[in-house]
Amino acid sequence: MIGWLTINRECNLKCEWCYAKDSKFSSKKEMNLDVAKGTIAIMKGLGIREVCITGGEPTISDNLFSIIGLVVKNGIVPMLVTNGVSLSDRKFLNDLLASGISGISLSIKAPNEKFYKEWTGVDAFRSVSLAIQNLTASGVKHSVSFTVTKKSVNMLEELINELGSLGVKYFNLDLGRPIMEGDFCSGDDIPSPPDLAKAVMKVYPLLKESKLRFVISLSIPFCLMPEEFIEKMVGDDTLLSGCQIHNGDGFIVDTDGNLLPCNHFCNKPLGKIGEDFSDADEYNNFRQREDVKKFYKYAANYPDIRCMDCRWWQKCGGGCFMRWLSGDANLLIPG
Repeated sequence: MIGWLTINRECNLKCEWCYAKDSKFSSKKEMNLDVAKGTIAIMKGLGIREVCITGGEPTISDNLFSIIGLVVKNGIVPMLVTNGVSLSDRKFLNDLLASGISGISLSIKAPNEKFYKEWTGVDAFRSVSLAIQNLTASGVKHSVSFTVTKKSVNMLEELINELGSLGVKYFNLDLGRPIMEGDFCSGDDIPSPPDLAKAVMKVYPLLKESKLRFVISLSIPFCLMPEEFIEKMVGDDTLLSGCQIHNGDGFIVDTDGNLLPCNHFCNKPLGKIGEDFSDADEYNNFRQREDVKKFYKYAANYPDIRCMDCRWWQKCGGGCFMRWLSGDANLLIPG
């Protein structure tokens, strides 16, 4: 089972494509320690061994170090997902590592200084570059990720070159996912599934030629790309796929103790800690509730009849569940 703690919604960046923008990056959306204690206790009871701490931007949360301490105290390995701006401060990074953080995923937002400021509203490209160097020098397990957007889809070669110059070793190219905006699922800021497929096939040889150890988080159906290309990615072990909604194995909790299908479904909780369940046994009973079972059955269903006979179904799952809700359905299956 996968564990995620969303400890705040505030961020020191304002990325146009971020799932947190539906909460308007609110500084009031902060996980208090009582919610954190209850959530971590349930995670421990469920046998979750590793938890990703995210936001918003978790490094600006007042409760970050206290929550890390609670995770460690319960014998769970804490990992951090961050935009990296705070990690330009070497002392802050050292304090993080001393607190027990075992791994860090840094999300870089643009391939150069100009577009970083334009896309995030903050002139922080140099800070993030320094943060990457600090991570390398610290020796902590880390990777750099990048989410493809409509504005960046044609800039991936520049990004790869920049990562090489910064000495990045491990890289995750994320094809992005739609987000909830109010009651609607929107993919306005990410390329269409066919355009993403073309981008992956174009950039793949460049990634193979680089010194990066990379994976591609493939949130689109495999059938948008040639069979032999998918076979190559699988053989190269460079493909990350599947969805925890589809698999039903995610435990994602937001700032208020709401259980979310995923962080991109940030305003559509399935239940709430303290109301629907308070410990691992009650959670297991909650998962047997008819409305909850109905949701996961729907999420795991074949989105198209052609998926039923696909050899890749278990790995693919039709791509990101939310793409099928965002108006992209006619673009997700070729022909």
